[in-house]
Amino acid sequence: MHDTYELITRCLAQHLGIESETLAPQRTFTDLQMDSLALVELVVVLEEETGAQLSEDASAFTDDMTLERAAELLAQAMRTDESTTLAPAATTAEAAS
Repeated sequence: MHDTYELITRCLAQHLGIESETLAPQRTFTDLQMDSLALVELVVVLEEETGAQLSEDASAFTDDMTLERAAELLAQAMRTDESTTLAPAATTAEAAS
């Protein structure tokens, strides 16, 4: 989770202009004064950065969610995306042998 938390805080600072001094694992998006549009923008940026799909409608994060929980969800989405991506390749390799 540490890597995903760092990625989220970097994106918040670089893409949304939130001062890094205000970021902490237990802070919520409401604490950071982020509205729903900013949350959607964050989800889109994270999906572009990682290739993982957080949600079909870009509403993976809620305003009362902590940064720590958001990092957990991102890590889970990345694991899910990896297993989905790797599974067809394994099946293809098995079929070839």
